[in-house]
Amino acid sequence: MEVEWLKRQFQVESKYDRVVDLKKRVIDPAVTEINEHSNLWVKYGQRKSGRTITHFQFQFGLKDKPKVLDKKQLTEEEINKRARPGETKAAVIARLTGTSLSDMAKPGETFDQALERKRSLAEVKKKLR
Repeated sequence: MEVEWLKRQFQVESKYDRVVDLKKRVIDPAVTEINEHSNLWVKYGQRKSGRTITHFQFQFGLKDKPKVLDKKQLTEEEINKRARPGETKAAVIARLTGTSLSDMAKPGETFDQALERKRSLAEVKKKLR
């Protein structure tokens, strides 16, 4: 991205005449906040034309997924502690174990019923091989 374009987008064209000030007061704090508080990582570099910085190059990516827990490790207390407001017990378990409830559950089916159905299907597939 061109430095001038970036300044226009941030509406700071007249504030930061020196690129070092733009980096120190705008870009570095934004990158730090994104890296600390989101599921993304960001890093950037700069391109020069002679001695003048003309472009910034940003790289973005997803951070590693948080450790997925085993359903057997989850206690009732742990589930209640990690539940989000309005979230059902099945949804908490699905989120913490990395299982997508919507992928495996049929309408009206509980998480345990869907898990048992999935296990039985896997057994049938093994027998058919």
